[in-house]
Amino acid sequence: MNTRQLVVMVTLLGLVASGAIAGESKIDKKLAREAPLFERAKMRGRLRDDVSLDVVKLTPGDGYQLRVVEWWPKKGVDLIEKPKGEPRTWTISQKKPKPGNDAKWWPKALRGKRQFKAHLLGFRGIGAGQNPWDADVTKPLTPAVVLRLPDGRKRCFGRGSFSDDDEKYITDLYEEQMKVLRDNTFEEGFERIDRSSGNDDPSNNSPLYTPGTAHISSKHYTAVLGSEPPDDGSKSKWLIADDKERAALNRKLIMRGWEDWWSYLEHGGHLMFYSEKLGPKYKYSFGVGLTKRDGKNIGGGFGGGYGACGGGDGNWWGLYHEWGHGIPSGNSIQLGGGEALADSGQLIGDPTESIHKCYFQIMKPWKNLFHGWYPAAYTWNILGDDPNWGYVLPYAITRMMSDAESTPMHVLARVGEKRGIFKNGIRGLGDLMGQVGARMAEFDNELQSSLRSSFAMPTRVRLLEVDRKENRYRSDPASAPEAFGVNIVRLVPDANATELTVDFEGHYDPKIYSDWRACIVAVDKSGACRYSPLWNKGKMSMKALPGDLRYWLSVTAAPTALSPTTGNKGLRYKKAHVVYQGGFGYRYPYDVVLKGCRAGSPHSTPVDDETLGQGGLKSGRRHGMGMNVASIPVTDAKQREKVETVLKAQGGENAQWHLNNMKGKRHPNGDGWVADTATVDETAFVGPNAMVLDEAKVLDNAVIEDYVIVYG
Repeated sequence: MNTRQLVVMVTLLGLVASGAIAGESKIDKKLAREAPLFERAKMRGRLRDDVSLDVVKLTPGDGYQLRVVEWWPKKGVDLIEKPKGEPRTWTISQKKPKPGNDAKWWPKALRGKRQFKAHLLGFRGIGAGQNPWDADVTKPLTPAVVLRLPDGRKRCFGRGSFSDDDEKYITDLYEEQMKVLRDNTFEEGFERIDRSSGNDDPSNNSPLYTPGTAHISSKHYTAVLGSEPPDDGSKSKWLIADDKERAALNRKLIMRGWEDWWSYLEHGGHLMFYSEKLGPKYKYSFGVGLTKRDGKNIGGGFGGGYGACGGGDGNWWGLYHEWGHGIPSGNSIQLGGGEALADSGQLIGDPTESIHKCYFQIMKPWKNLFHGWYPAAYTWNILGDDPNWGYVLPYAITRMMSDAESTPMHVLARVGEKRGIFKNGIRGLGDLMGQVGARMAEFDNELQSSLRSSFAMPTRVRLLEVDRKENRYRSDPASAPEAFGVNIVRLVPDANATELTVDFEGHYDPKIYSDWRACIVAVDKSGACRYSPLWNKGKMSMKALPGDLRYWLSVTAAPTALSPTTGNKGLRYKKAHVVYQGGFGYRYPYDVVLKGCRAGSPHSTPVDDETLGQGGLKSGRRHGMGMNVASIPVTDAKQREKVETVLKAQGGENAQWHLNNMKGKRHPNGDGWVADTATVDETAFVGPNAMVLDEAKVLDNAVIEDYVIVYG
């Protein structure tokens, strides 16, 4: 390990000489036999033999040297061996979206089908056979499932995806296998007395529905609540004066959901609170709101710390989040901070319904792939697709952080090297982030369906044309990648092109340890991605195959050193924030010379991206979710008819905005698109990739060029 690359390398917490995470024992072997559908949650010490590792080819020497990484298709991630036994026949839910909403996004091979066959690989997150949050408690809260599709890819499907019979099948299996995890968790804790938080001594336990405080305990939790129902108009799941039987069932189910969360995290390799201490092991304390204590109504606001949280109505999703605020080092991470980590917990517990927690990275992917506050959990959770990291990764690995580590990259580099995933921690981290960036082009991961339904596509960037004859482009200074951030660029193939070639040259600066990982991405007619090797300088080519739909270039900044981790604690955290998340972080610009293609528009259209009626327009009127989504211009008659049909059926303000701006023509001076409702003088220039929409006015000799959209 080059000490210039990583100043501090501390012992991997929780790792023993054999390479197994502490607690991985005979119990775990038993669980592996009896609860196989939870095995993908685990962050292990030993590497799995069914997951391939990257193959690195490099030119020896210091500085900016050639690095080529053969990484795709990755066994266990892209190629899933066919499990034993016959696949199940799944029946797709035919529920129509609510008016104004897009339909559920499905992989192309499944669109229009009523049924398909696929193997169940496992559960991702928490569910319940009975749902305390629904008026009909018998309705299951179906956990997300990961299926191996017929083409060998794996994808995650959330509740509501399948028929009632399928959802019952899922929850029955979940209940059976979660019981194994629940029954084999480690020791029960003591009830905690913490007067500073307002929790009374557990011995002062008032009967329910009488004034005072109630304490209700399970194996690992104590609920502390006012012992009367609220009388301020709010409703409590815990205390219902006119339906005490249902309230009792709610309490039982909610606390059992807490125990499922504990069991899932413990099984996943997370070091549970108090487990690292030699003294007493306490229960996790949950202060339940929306109740009344001694005549005072308790509100529902959430908050949390080590071993305790409070607020809400015992809400599981709040627990998933607040748990993260109790993780030592979690709140002091100077990249995303405690809120981003805590948001990742919501995706651990409920990966599809909490998908909105991925906002920041999708909105501005050129910033560090962990940047943001909340919601900023994209990268934390996408890494879990690799079974060598596991779904519980965000909470498991941050329990391994030392005080000398101030960012997710530090702990990923160290743990990845210690476990043998990388030979060189920081260079291997660059390879890992390069793969996250490449897959982001099409959200090619387990959560793809939910991401596409919610966000359509990530924000793309333009390249600046430097030399038209040479076909040379340069990264835009406004969006060149920051450290471990990614640019996603549309590549438009030339007519009859058989191959796309990118000659990449980074603007090397040794003072900021410059390096990159570029990748060419192709999307075939089935919607599946294929990738070139990652590389950092020189030429790389990708064959253009018949039926290919889209091409992308991803460029991820992968510096060969991490921010300082020595010296005054406050100072090193401040340095890490400036380098990785501040408004003026280092940029890693680059040039490319393209052959067989040109750089295309950064704007996303539901026709080009095949998201029409399946994501994007609901939240992407003009700049919804930070993306430049525009369904115009569509000049092909058949495509236009299809777009208009879908938008009219969808209805709503967003759809009408697109319909209005689809009506227009090309401007004679520059060939840009001008909506019929807009005004552009003949003397003005509107470039071929620019648009003037709504009732905007472009007058006199004004120039609108590049990929600018003028609206309003």
